[in-house]
Amino acid sequence: MISAIEGRIRLAAILVIAGLLVALGSFFWSSPLALFLFSIGAGALVGVGILVFLVSLITVGETPADRGPNS
Repeated sequence: MISAIEGRIRLAAILVIAGLLVALGSFFWSSPLALFLFSIGAGALVGVGILVFLVSLITVGETPADRGPNS
């Protein structure tokens, strides 16, 4: 059984790998749309993967009691 942080890091890794595969695929496609696929598709996947990874590191072990009384 994997913990919550391991699941989030695994999701982040899958997103980054998917973004890299989209970028690799856009290199072999000789069309003007390949630039959009590279910049929007691959960039978004890698960016979201990095954000998921960083958020998972920030929120590790945080419980509702740690957040304070006003949250």
